Amino acid sequence: MKDYLDLVIFVNQNITYVLNDVSEDYILDNVKKQYKHHKHDKLFRQILNNKEEVAKLINQELDPEEKIRSENLEKYETHYITNKFEERIADIVYKLKGKEVFFLIEHQTKVDENMPFRMADYSLAIMDSRKNLKDEKNKKRQPTIIPIVIYAGTSKWTAKKGLEESQEVFKHRKGSSSIIRYNLVDIRSVEEAIERGTAIARISVIDRLNSSEELLNTVEKFSKTLTNEKERKEFAREVGYIWENRLKKEELEKIKEIILKEKGGNEVMSHIHEVLRKEAEEMRKKAIEEGLQEGMQKGIQKGRREGRQESLIDVAKKMLSEKIDINIILKITGLKKEQFIK
Repeated sequence: MKDYLDLVIFVNQNITYVLNDVSEDYILDNVKKQYKHHKHDKLFRQILNNKEEVAKLINQELDPEEKIRSENLEKYETHYITNKFEERIADIVYKLKGKEVFFLIEHQTKVDENMPFRMADYSLAIMDSRKNLKDEKNKKRQPTIIPIVIYAGTSKWTAKKGLEESQEVFKHRKGSSSIIRYNLVDIRSVEEAIERGTAIARISVIDRLNSSEELLNTVEKFSKTLTNEKERKEFAREVGYIWENRLKKEELEKIKEIILKEKGGNEVMSHIHEVLRKEAEEMRKKAIEEGLQEGMQKGIQKGRREGRQESLIDVAKKMLSEKIDINIILKITGLKKEQFIK
């Protein structure tokens, strides 16, 4: 019920179509696509609200002087008003307690070529928000902003990672002119996700899968590496959240059993593979039957058209034998002269 209400709210807030200009199927397809991204963004936000997961991410992506601990991270307000009075909203921002160090984390499902500018814009907005500090000691220090982009899209990430890379080249300047660069988290393989061992890594891989067969094989690999009960429960919930509209309820429950290891993993896996095999076979047979039926129908229609054409040719020949003007014959029958005159 909650997801249904979320969908209604999401559609009302984000989807506007002129009904006279587009079909219902087009509207529904676009609503589904956008709601899918909305759900995935929501899930990643939930994961990134977990300070332990964020600490793992930061320690893997950076090389800090000391390991970042979750208790030293605090959420920072992500709504800023710039001097242009435009609202800028970042995904997640964490501040290191007692330091002017900020971690700006952005989740992307599509390649955005404008990402260097966006990260620079968000970073400057955070710096601007620190101008009015009451603490004089901290006020003298400009904040350090560390942007991290988590990419879970299917196509290769092609956007530049720094503003300097997309600026006009001018070779006669001294020193570095780098303004803002971001760390890119683009995890594509199961092996890399297993090595990292984070929820963000696992879901980045799960989010890209296209078939139930891929999901089963991937889940089986991940489930073997999860020894912590809390992690298994979270992973089962996350997989269910992403795939709930793509699998049957009983299939999803079986996959959760594999993750939670409530039953023998091999037995459950074999059962699901068999179910999917039967479904694939049924779909194949159905496609063949529909193809045959379509072929038969086209054959019948073609036969009717050819039969009708043959009868018109006979009529045209008979009219011609009765000395009827050929122009009248052509007009009545719709035939071409060469079809009945040789």
